[in-house]
Amino acid sequence: MSQQPHVSPSSLVADLEKILREFGTEAADAKRSLLDRIGSVKRMPARALAHLQDCLCFLQAYPDNARVHKAAVSLVPRLRHWLALLPDAEETAALADQGFPGAVNRHPFSYNVLRRMAARHPRCFEIEWEECEDEGPIQNALVLLVSNNECQGLDDIRLTMSSWAQACKANPDQSDLDLLLRIFEHAPLRLDERAYLYDSCSLPIRYELADPDTGRCEIRLETPRIHYQKQAISRKRFPLERSIRKELEVTGPLPKAQGEALIHVAQRALCARNLEIASLIYAHAEDCFLITCDRGLRVGLIGVAPEMRDTLESSYFFVILKNEIPIAYGPASISMGCCEMGINLFPEYRGGEIHLIYAQFMRVLHQVLGVQYYYLTSYGMGEGNLEAIRTGAFWFYRKLGFRAENADVELLAQEEEQRMAKQPGYRSDRKMLRRLSHTDAFFDISDGACQRLDLGAIGLAQSRFIAREFDGNRGEAIRCCVEQVAAQLSIGDLATWSAPRRRALELYAPLLCLLPDLESWTRKQKSDLLRIIKSKGSRSESQVDQLLLQHKRLRSALLPTTPEYIGSGPFSPGETPGEKGPDPMYSGEKPGLAGEA
Repeated sequence: MSQQPHVSPSSLVADLEKILREFGTEAADAKRSLLDRIGSVKRMPARALAHLQDCLCFLQAYPDNARVHKAAVSLVPRLRHWLALLPDAEETAALADQGFPGAVNRHPFSYNVLRRMAARHPRCFEIEWEECEDEGPIQNALVLLVSNNECQGLDDIRLTMSSWAQACKANPDQSDLDLLLRIFEHAPLRLDERAYLYDSCSLPIRYELADPDTGRCEIRLETPRIHYQKQAISRKRFPLERSIRKELEVTGPLPKAQGEALIHVAQRALCARNLEIASLIYAHAEDCFLITCDRGLRVGLIGVAPEMRDTLESSYFFVILKNEIPIAYGPASISMGCCEMGINLFPEYRGGEIHLIYAQFMRVLHQVLGVQYYYLTSYGMGEGNLEAIRTGAFWFYRKLGFRAENADVELLAQEEEQRMAKQPGYRSDRKMLRRLSHTDAFFDISDGACQRLDLGAIGLAQSRFIAREFDGNRGEAIRCCVEQVAAQLSIGDLATWSAPRRRALELYAPLLCLLPDLESWTRKQKSDLLRIIKSKGSRSESQVDQLLLQHKRLRSALLPTTPEYIGSGPFSPGETPGEKGPDPMYSGEKPGLAGEA
């Protein structure tokens, strides 16, 4: 039997990269052969290891067959072995901040991310004091959290923060980070207050991906069944609305333990890439969904903790999994049936089935959260966004079915499409793409029923209301508004309500007091409004937006009628910018709530 000629490890990995996104029997056999040969390599240079990790990520998500999948999975543990054999620190350092198994990431992770991650991986996280340029912020924060006499130790110029932490540990094996997190955790502050105080210190964190499930290519959910990519990924267009409406099997929120597992997969996937996103930072394990779609795709939706929810938006983090491997992520904020679109695909999975991914994600948003109007801002189209211009984002979304809100841009796009039809091979140049970027874009399946709220105008109207009626005293404003709305909705004893539902009422009360006619609403309209408030404070807020959309009286009150300037719409009829004098939406000569005698 003849031996194969010697080929360097780097060449083997390069050959695998060349055929990675090719599919079919011949490609599958070639991949399997290359994986077997790579597996027999004793040492691997750092650069080749970085490329191999990307290949193994892709092959686990898009395996050609069971043999290719098994070969790829079996190589994943070898990455740590090869890392340990690198000849010097410089080679090892080349794999830093790449989520490589056994290597190191450095990032000033947020408080709530560290609370979850360090609890599960205590030996992986530590503060890098030598990289901390200014210890003043953390010292000042701790002065607010420790007992009075301890402040003298913090102020002692003979002690660095590292030496102070060493002296204060409960046991010598405790990390400095764990010590600080425990101090913050027991502080008499709300979660958001603790997070703000910690995050303002910007402590440099060393994340050693030492545990066996922390590297990028090691992160996955349990795989019930593998979908194999036996032929080339289809680039054909398909009717998007029909795909969105195709029925899905949707069950209620996951049990808490499964929700925690989904959150942990998502957080490990982002932490391995030094990424964070607000809706995941405040994840709520009791408001998680995992929806099975087509071709091995599943979409995980992760809600935020009740104490961090917004009034008129339902906020979710989403993670998209292919064969249980996280391949994409992002935020989804839904308001009145509308959701801004944007999927962040991890780089190693580019060149895959992005059109199908978008369609399935939009399908989940529609059938789980009731989204009927999808939109992108002009930034997503390329306005002030060089990456979107470079990738031709306008045409990607247009080919999906999105249309320009700006009538002039829509006309320009139609002219470009006519030019493309007449001149095969014609493509819009960057100058044209910049002209096309000056618009938001939308895909509407609501037949015009869904409209985007002007949340900025609503927020400003509430600020003006509190300033005028309560002299800027927000605590007093919330107390009085809750009292009035509770009376108008016949709520009764609020002490019987849970803390999340009381907070939901505090969110809605000032907004509802902007409406001059709440007292005259019908019993059913008030009952439906009360249902919305209770849903906002329930285990899952997945139904809140659909209830808002169905409440025609509230919806018509919130939608802008004349959006030419901030403060227009139902909150300030008759007022023009800069006009002074009594605001017609308030009654009475003395400060008080709308409608107060």
